[in-house]
Amino acid sequence: RLFKQRPRFGVDLLGLNDSGKGYVFVSEEVKQTSFRIDGIFRPPKHHSRRPLIFAEVQFQPDEFLYSRLFTEISLYLKHNEPQQPWYALIIYPNQSVERPPTPAFQPYTQLPQIRRIYLDRYQSLPSDASLSLQWLQLIVADGVEATIEQVKQFHQSHQPLAVNDLDLLETIVSYKLPQLTAEDIKAMLNLADADLKQSRFYQDIVRIGEQRGEKRGEQRGKQQGEQIGKANMLLTQITFKFGKPSQAVVKRVKNAEVEQLDSWSRRILTANSVAELFA
Repeated sequence: RLFKQRPRFGVDLLGLNDSGKGYVFVSEEVKQTSFRIDGIFRPPKHHSRRPLIFAEVQFQPDEFLYSRLFTEISLYLKHNEPQQPWYALIIYPNQSVERPPTPAFQPYTQLPQIRRIYLDRYQSLPSDASLSLQWLQLIVADGVEATIEQVKQFHQSHQPLAVNDLDLLETIVSYKLPQLTAEDIKAMLNLADADLKQSRFYQDIVRIGEQRGEKRGEQRGKQQGEQIGKANMLLTQITFKFGKPSQAVVKRVKNAEVEQLDSWSRRILTANSVAELFA
């Protein structure tokens, strides 16, 4: 989702002298095989000098990553015959996850088009880092306190955030800090007065509130119904045993709690008068 919303990532991570304007991120299947490339940062049509960027995100060790990736790229190039140059962007959480290629594919790794990115090296960025890389920094922030601090700084530095950016920020925070509730995130970002009615973030919070309100309402309704039913039953018993009750007795019974009604319903079996019932 981050790549789709911020397709300039491919350009920024490669350090290319390109604004990234017009790029889109797509996942494409190579039709001649069942291979699926993780994603492609694709420039606008008719921009033959702007490169295709193949992206592979690898968070688990894989001894056959390079053989698979270079096969996928070769098949894609053969099938589509793009006219522009290309790069391969391979993203690891850290260098320890990378595995060396098999001997047959070792030469491919020396191509200038192959770029490896290690996310742990992006925890600190220069002050003039692009917005795309600042988003990336949020993802790789290490630890709860560091994440919260960077999220707050990011949010304060980029006001006002567009609705889709706010949704993305909330998604990152929810993923990084799953122990936080929607209300916690709302408070952390100081969103109480923000106009978020069209955002998924806002709607999630409203929906949670409505669900809790409905649950509380259902519970209150259930309790109220139980109280009314038991009060009416007791009044029927009083009428049957002692005659029509006075208005004071009716009011007392109807205002009583369920526990008290249960007690009176048991006591009426042995009581000889209304006064004894309420004694």
